Amino acid sequence: IAYLACAGGIGGAAFSIYELIAHLGDGDFCLNFFWWYIARPITGAVYGTFAFFLVAGGFITLSGVTNPDISTMFTTKTDMFYLALAFLAGYSEEALSLKLKDIAEALFKKPSDKDETVQGSKQTNKQQ
Repeated sequence: IAYLACAGGIGGAAFSIYELIAHLGDGDFCLNFFWWYIARPITGAVYGTFAFFLVAGGFITLSGVTNPDISTMFTTKTDMFYLALAFLAGYSEEALSLKLKDIAEALFKKPSDKDETVQGSKQTNKQQ
């Protein structure tokens, strides 16, 4: 788990450095985003760790990757895969955030007005 957090943190740090250089080079660097550059490796570590849990637990599937059983979960090849996944999760935390938001909305969605209207019209049709 510590290696995953480190890989995610390195991914977050790599993206922070990339953005810092890009903004300094473009001349639009703003000191107001200082804490974003500092916090990105920390959030990358969190996202990298939980990306492992989401994929290894089967909650998120990747093309061509099957859910491992416990005997094959920690081989050298799978370790490298999960470390690379953690790095990518830290590097592209915004993309992972959007994916997590979609999953959370699908799981914990409250019925919208449209859904209630559709359900109400179905009940009205049944009563007729």
